[in-house]
Amino acid sequence: MIRKAYTEAVKRNLSSTQVLKTLLKLLQGDYDMNNLIQKLNEEEDEPVFNNSVISKYINTCRYCGIEIHKIHNKYIISKMPFGMNISDREYELLQNLREIANSTMSALFNKNFDNVLTKIGKYSNKQIIKIEEENLNFIEESFRKASEEQRKIRLMFKKNFDMDCCPISIIEKNNKKYFNVLYENKEKSIAIERLSNIEILKTKFKFTEQKEEIIFKLTDNLAVRYATRPDEIIINNHLPEYVVISGKVENMEEELARLMRYDSLCEVLSSTSAREKMKNMINDGE
Repeated sequence: MIRKAYTEAVKRNLSSTQVLKTLLKLLQGDYDMNNLIQKLNEEEDEPVFNNSVISKYINTCRYCGIEIHKIHNKYIISKMPFGMNISDREYELLQNLREIANSTMSALFNKNFDNVLTKIGKYSNKQIIKIEEENLNFIEESFRKASEEQRKIRLMFKKNFDMDCCPISIIEKNNKKYFNVLYENKEKSIAIERLSNIEILKTKFKFTEQKEEIIFKLTDNLAVRYATRPDEIIINNHLPEYVVISGKVENMEEELARLMRYDSLCEVLSSTSAREKMKNMINDGE
């Protein structure tokens, strides 16, 4: 019984040691997964690190509050909550120095200075260089590229799950940007800020010419007197107050222009892209 408890303790300590080795290597530099495996195994008697265990160790570090981002397939530490304590005043001073350097010094100097600030951030409780902003710009650029090349993408969420889908467009709602994608034959809007990374896949796609679905709500007298068209069905009947109709259309712009004539008695409920197009058409007409 004592031997079993001792063996379990050794196993737990070994895993803890491997987590610390992974953390130390990430503090020394920014590596992609292949290089990280190679660097870690170089210091072992036999290979013990692989993609699966390193991903687990990185997630353990994240669980402890260490912010690790994946940018351009490299893992980057941006903040160490239990490291060097930088006060708000010191943080503001570093940001002022960075602004002065950007406006007065050479590009090479700024690059070296940013590298210094990034290293400070690795060991401190403050994120000196805004990793998220750089990463979101990279994610957005990759989405546009995949959309132009008609390639599928893999969206990697901060909550550690992935989604393979087809990129459609980038939309903006309430000052936030969203990816409009096709996932399992359904259109979805994904807030970009929920993502940690994006991967452009080799698989290409092509949207087939087909009718789009639109769902709209009619109220008051219009709901009572409206006659459904051949490709329309009533999916929610609350007459005489309102009625909800689903329709299939070949030309969404023409359909929205028709519905606009009903003014406040008509509201487009779905799809997301149809709602955005309707909003744009209303704003353009004002």
